[in-house]
Amino acid sequence: MPQVRVLVMQLLAVAAVASVLSPHLCGGSVLEDVPAYLQRVNTTALTLSHEHCKYHLHVWIDPLCPDGKRVWHEAQTMDVPENIDISFHLFALPFHPLSYEVLQVVHQLPADPNHSAITSFIGRVFESMHKFSAEALNHGTLRDLQVDLHELAALPSSSSSSSQLSQEATGSPSAQQLARLHVKLAAALGIYESPQFRVNRCDQEMGDVDARLVAAGLSISIFSVRQAVSHILDQTSMSS
Repeated sequence: MPQVRVLVMQLLAVAAVASVLSPHLCGGSVLEDVPAYLQRVNTTALTLSHEHCKYHLHVWIDPLCPDGKRVWHEAQTMDVPENIDISFHLFALPFHPLSYEVLQVVHQLPADPNHSAITSFIGRVFESMHKFSAEALNHGTLRDLQVDLHELAALPSSSSSSSQLSQEATGSPSAQQLARLHVKLAAALGIYESPQFRVNRCDQEMGDVDARLVAAGLSISIFSVRQAVSHILDQTSMSS
């Protein structure tokens, strides 16, 4: 029976992602959706910035992905060139059913332009990742795991429902709606793996990707932040 429960959770997560992505799977470009999504949700969990940035590397990760954890720690322990900014963005892979729960908690944290509360929370999630795998549902209920996530975020376990009510009362998006927007924005940018990389110039919006750098292999053949940074430096030096 526990295995059945995990399978059901995974199927529900896949169905949720499919319902979010269905408009994007019917053909046509979806990059035109990016500006609207950027106006509605901030997916950033960590930014390493410089005053004289020329290129902005966007690293998309699932908060329960081991490879996401690896590049998260890698970026914070490396020397980033002064002409490159790095931002980490969160989304949910369908086979990590609790990632949606993490994203919803993110949107209950205090607003902070430096993302420090989110950065600290995601760091704690990575350190406790084993507690929130799909297999964890074999040993506890979804409600138990939600309470554990709220404790990691130093939020009261009842904040999810109370936040939902207060947001509905004011007409602002709920945490669940904002979590879904993470997935929509990632899909509009063609993000389906964790980690995955995109790059643009620092004077551009996130959706205005540098097609030359992406076409050269940034999005599909690179698996570390160091590789991505080296790729940007190599490609830009060749064109200068």
